[in-house]
Amino acid sequence: MDKIFWQIFAVLCGTAALCAAIRKEQPVWAGLCALAAGIWVVMRLTPPVWSLIERVRALAGDSVTGTIGVLLRCCLVAWCAELAGTVCAEAGEAGLCEKVAWAGRICVALCCWPLLEGLFSLVLDFCA
Repeated sequence: MDKIFWQIFAVLCGTAALCAAIRKEQPVWAGLCALAAGIWVVMRLTPPVWSLIERVRALAGDSVTGTIGVLLRCCLVAWCAELAGTVCAEAGEAGLCEKVAWAGRICVALCCWPLLEGLFSLVLDFCA
């Protein structure tokens, strides 16, 4: 994991320097360079993230489909959306940052749908 961190750090530092150097002259190329680096980082982090998800599932046990599992999924989605939004904001893409935040909110709402269904059924049972 330590090797991955240093590789990502080196790529992001190099990309930031390259983007800063060419942004004024070629803003499109700077954006594409930042996008390519972002895609590379996501692809590089995918195996460790899946490993972390599997460890959390093993820790939660049977409650993955229950309340704890839903809350863990919501937290993971919210964290990923916040991270992506921060990266977009740091890259100077405020419009994209807003869209990422909006998509994150929708994904969290979809992830917590089982909790909302349970809450609605509890309220309906109480009112009936």
